[in-house]
Amino acid sequence: MILGMEIRTQSGELRNVDDAAFEKLAARMHGDLIGPKDLGYDEARTVFNGMIQRRPASVIRCSGVADVIQAVRFARDNEILVSVRSGGHNVAGSSVAEAGLMIDLRQLREVHVNPRKRLAHVGGGALLRDLDWETQAFGLAVPAGVVSDTGVAGLTLGGGYGWLRAKYGLSIDNLVAADVVTADGDYLHANDTENSDLFWALRGGGGNFGIVTRFTFRAHPVGPKVVFCAPSYPISRARSVASAWREFMEEAPEEFTSVIFLQQLNPDSGTASSIDVICIVGVYAGDVNEGERVIAPLRQLRPLLADESGSKDFVDVQRHLDSPVPTGSMRAYFKSLYTAEFPDSLVETILDAFAVRPAATSAVVIQALRGANQRVSADATAFGDRSANYMIELNSSWPNDRETDRNVAWTRDLFRQLEPHGNGGVYLNHAGDHQETVAHAAATLGDNYERLRVIKKKYDASNFFSLNHNIPPAE
Repeated sequence: MILGMEIRTQSGELRNVDDAAFEKLAARMHGDLIGPKDLGYDEARTVFNGMIQRRPASVIRCSGVADVIQAVRFARDNEILVSVRSGGHNVAGSSVAEAGLMIDLRQLREVHVNPRKRLAHVGGGALLRDLDWETQAFGLAVPAGVVSDTGVAGLTLGGGYGWLRAKYGLSIDNLVAADVVTADGDYLHANDTENSDLFWALRGGGGNFGIVTRFTFRAHPVGPKVVFCAPSYPISRARSVASAWREFMEEAPEEFTSVIFLQQLNPDSGTASSIDVICIVGVYAGDVNEGERVIAPLRQLRPLLADESGSKDFVDVQRHLDSPVPTGSMRAYFKSLYTAEFPDSLVETILDAFAVRPAATSAVVIQALRGANQRVSADATAFGDRSANYMIELNSSWPNDRETDRNVAWTRDLFRQLEPHGNGGVYLNHAGDHQETVAHAAATLGDNYERLRVIKKKYDASNFFSLNHNIPPAE
């Protein structure tokens, strides 16, 4: 390993790298330490969001829990800034510490399923595709996200919305235990009876309290076939389509979870060229024949441009929204907010802004939040209030750096227009850049915030884990 750069301390200062100390660390680990001049460094630091071009002093590629413990103790003893990478899908780029140490968990991708107990034990570096593949072998699924290359860890610690939420809740609602390396380098097991305060905090409190090296989830009978709903209509019909979808979702069974996308329709979907559309996307996780009947009204609006609906394998549905371009090739900036209602006036505001978006690849997503994910009280998990009926996501993406300012400004401007309609909270996994994510944390977590500060002091009094939706330790 060749470092060749200064390293950043937890206080933000830069100092010269002690190569001898790193050599000692490397000798104690089974995994690799990668510096800026080493082969594989650029791949190791590249994440989903191409805006994130930070350069860690070293990437510590952990091969197991022992390596994670060694890395944490080394960084703590040397007061080095750390970040933690699982899937690298966090849009704010929290997994990459500029001039610090990136603790890379991607080799911890094992998934072990106990079909009799319907439990899935998942490594801290696993992706959703790993989880889905193993659980579906037994006709089971864990409620998770909707993009298969998302990391299980980041998604879960921030909440975890997916296609099964109306029936089975969020990812955190199905977490039954976690193994955690704390800021002191201790290895703890957390569940409802052991380190229960830590277990509560992990479910929505983000990466503030340690590095989760293994999750244990409750799995549910799903698939292998589910009914996928994906009709697309002209953007000119967005008002009537949104109204019909809104009315439909008020009475829809909990087996059906749905969102609407304002986006550009890919030519591969059956049209001659890419055009702006409103697309109703959803999954019915139940009897296939019944699911076909349930979603039929959403496919019968007019004029229909394209329709990818039908019975599909759940693992294929989970890949449907994956990006077709390589990791890091698109710049991205996401914001979100929760609302009690989604009236026509809000649709008009979004449509007016969508029509002048700087990048055709940007999308607006409106998620219907209902069913099991709403029935969890605000204080049951750190995640907080679940009463909102909708979440609006502004998912901006563009291909080159020179368009960054325009796209970020457009996203922030639309967020400001929508904010008066919100409840004050945001989905912290999609909250803007790192500073904005931290700024939104208190309002989003509500009455849980001060309790989280006390738990943060207990498990991380020095704020060692700070690159997250950071919660400062209690005074």
